[in-house]
Amino acid sequence: GTEAVCAALPPVLQVLDLAANACGDRGAKSAGDALRRCPGLRRLGLTANDISAEGARLLAPAIRDHAALEELHAAGNRVGDRGATAIAAALRVTRAPFARLLLGDNVNVAAAGAKALSGSITASSTLTELRLCRALVGPEGARALGAALAETRALRVLELAWCKLRADGARHIAEGLRRTNTLVRLGLSRNSLGDKGIFELVSNGLETCKSLKELDLCHNAVGPEGAKRLAAMLEKKNFVLALLEFTGNKLDAGAQAALVGLAGRARTKPAPRCVAPYPAQPPASERWERESHG
Repeated sequence: GTEAVCAALPPVLQVLDLAANACGDRGAKSAGDALRRCPGLRRLGLTANDISAEGARLLAPAIRDHAALEELHAAGNRVGDRGATAIAAALRVTRAPFARLLLGDNVNVAAAGAKALSGSITASSTLTELRLCRALVGPEGARALGAALAETRALRVLELAWCKLRADGARHIAEGLRRTNTLVRLGLSRNSLGDKGIFELVSNGLETCKSLKELDLCHNAVGPEGAKRLAAMLEKKNFVLALLEFTGNKLDAGAQAALVGLAGRARTKPAPRCVAPYPAQPPASERWERESHG
């Protein structure tokens, strides 16, 4: 089982992927033991393993004390607010160059967990990517994440699909966009933003954000008025976006194509190449997470 595998790992190991092994909290503890056994481990995959808050709590000290860990893939578990808080506390003090935290599909993470992770965003000089898709972030959690965006020194990718943000949450995120100079990609699909959410997003910070290059607004019940506001922003700011994802809204195919095309060509010189903070060939555990979000 997982315990035996982790106990036999070579100390020089750099990548350990235990995705979809149903190893539960005991597996999380064994993964912590693996971190102690392998000081050069850079990526730890625990996707879809039925890990609860207790498992995250057992794993957190090993994350805190490790000197090399860069990525934790823990989507599809049930770590909840207590587990997210334990992981966040470890990340705030670790000396490792930790860059990527994938916690999507931990559906019992809510605003309290988002607040704790916001503290990690603010404290870290290396955290470049946070995925919280399908967490119950809501407007309250969005307020904390927006404040963290305003203070971050490193975050480049924030994915918040299916997080129940609505228009109020969009406003809080936008307030962070006004001050960030690092964020490159923002995912807000399936958050019931509507036209009001688009107005909040644009007027409260998106239209003045100079770093953002990719924005996902798919399936947000946005109609012609919201689309018109986005188009006006794109026409005014030549370098705001290189990519706008907008499928599944209340526009006909022609209007949608025109809006998306405007984002892609509304610039007079080539946009800076966005160097993704993730590998060109993501591991199976990450592909599982992305595909699950549709």
